[in-house]
Amino acid sequence: EFTAGDIGLLDGRFSVSGPVSNSVAYRLSGRVHKRDGFMDDLDPAGGGGKENLNDVDDWNLRGQLLFTPGDQLDIRLIANYTERDQLCCSGELDAGPAHVAIATAFGIPQAPLDGTDRVVSLDFPVTFVQDSTAVTAIINYYHDAFTLTSITGYNHYDWEGKQDTDFSSIDWWQVDSKRNEGESWSQEIRIASKAESRFDWLGGVYYDSFKLKKEGPGSTPLTMGTIPGFVLPAILPPPLTVAAGDTSEVSYEWDQESIAVFGQVGFDITDKLTVSAGLRFKHEEKDAHFIQNPITASPFSIIALAIVPAMDEDLDREDEGVTWMASVRYLWSDDIMTFFTVATGEKSGGFTAAPGLAITSSQREYDEEKTINYELGIKSRWLNNRLQVNASLFHTEIEDFQNQTFEATSGAAIIDNAPLQISRGIDIEASAIITDWFTLNAAVEVLDAEYDKFPNGPCYLSHPNFSPSGGNCDVSGEDLPWASDWSAMITGNFVWPIGANQLYARIDYSYSGDHVAAEDLDPRAEQSYDLLNLRAGMRGQFGENSWDVSVWAKNATDETYIVQSVGIPLFPGSFMQWLNPPRMWGVTLSAEF
Repeated sequence: EFTAGDIGLLDGRFSVSGPVSNSVAYRLSGRVHKRDGFMDDLDPAGGGGKENLNDVDDWNLRGQLLFTPGDQLDIRLIANYTERDQLCCSGELDAGPAHVAIATAFGIPQAPLDGTDRVVSLDFPVTFVQDSTAVTAIINYYHDAFTLTSITGYNHYDWEGKQDTDFSSIDWWQVDSKRNEGESWSQEIRIASKAESRFDWLGGVYYDSFKLKKEGPGSTPLTMGTIPGFVLPAILPPPLTVAAGDTSEVSYEWDQESIAVFGQVGFDITDKLTVSAGLRFKHEEKDAHFIQNPITASPFSIIALAIVPAMDEDLDREDEGVTWMASVRYLWSDDIMTFFTVATGEKSGGFTAAPGLAITSSQREYDEEKTINYELGIKSRWLNNRLQVNASLFHTEIEDFQNQTFEATSGAAIIDNAPLQISRGIDIEASAIITDWFTLNAAVEVLDAEYDKFPNGPCYLSHPNFSPSGGNCDVSGEDLPWASDWSAMITGNFVWPIGANQLYARIDYSYSGDHVAAEDLDPRAEQSYDLLNLRAGMRGQFGENSWDVSVWAKNATDETYIVQSVGIPLFPGSFMQWLNPPRMWGVTLSAEF
């Protein structure tokens, strides 16, 4: 398959498979994906000047071997390698008075910024480089009464990235994050019954080991630029200020081990009534060692005393618990089924891994969250299977919800626990065969998601309950970020036979209702938007082979909306906004033989 489009899009994919012998088969697949960026950097001296940021430049290769030495055994080995090298990931500055005043005072040109024109002006490169390797082995043994499955997985990745963290052409501060590495091992062993009786069951054990580390010296998450050396001495006496080049070096290592035992049973009480239940026990241990070392011109510098305090901490915690589910399903007829499910869940506590400004050891640790979810639904088919309608009512309560917050006052990216978060609503989906050549799919969700209790929640600077000392607010009763009050989508598929071939078209429309795209619930980021995607093409056969050619447009109306908005530390009134990609169009050719 090959795709070419505007914004320099080139996307090539292939997959080839076949036998090696009577009992061995292979599959090799890969992808090369390139696209120019959609953010223009106008600063001629830094960040590359006129480079297109937020581009795509990655490739991956995946190989598989399938061994079937007998009717009762199969072994599947999978290996995957991926590389990324991108000018990523830049948002767009909506400059406040502090940014404007400093730029004016030092005669620094600024791009014509309005927060939504996909134009930036940076003095430091924005880059992201990553490579990752993953290997998986899946073994199935088929007995007359059960199936025994083993899944072993290994994953390793490392990455480096640079960011201009004042998001402007002002040389204030920047991040150069190096030597980040992650590694994980997992093993699952599962046994399941054959689906040949009224009673079915499965059970298993799962083990996971994960390590995340960042090695110093030389890893500099924060380096002060030249401007603070001029600006801050006018506010503070010289021994307390910062100099250009003052740096923080960070090293950390997070180790995690978890083990879980699980089981589930189901029983057909009658031909129409089925009940099922499941239980899971988990135990998890986490250890962390964090070192933060300020390198400053003065030991009394504010970078040492306030912004990046020295730290050498060992942290550890253990979590364990039991989760369960129970479900009942009733088949009213061959076309109508209703169900009711209650399920609990847990997400273990942990530590904030990302370095930030003035994060204390107590702020780095957060508690586990616990969830209970209720769902009542129906699945149905009507009009001789020409209409399918599914609907569900849901109610979810999460205690100690792990809420990620970027605090603009300190620059700290931390995870806090909200005592109680509640989400409730209704989902409705429908699919209809209108004619032999036209089908329609639609869905709508009405959602009420709020912080029921969160007295120390995230807070924007102008919030009426803002606390300068703590940088937080009581947001109890407020809607969650990114939680649209209602959303909908509708898709139309058209297919017209032309001899042995088919002409087709697809229209996708979606709407996202009012929501705030900011963790601190700043109403400046409140929005709603709709998206339109279009595709038209022709497909057909040549012998036993097939072909397809299509033209398409994503975001056809060129809608612009905020994906995420955050405040900028030490620049009150300034915001960084990450925007969706603009309208894109292209042509895709594919063949299978």
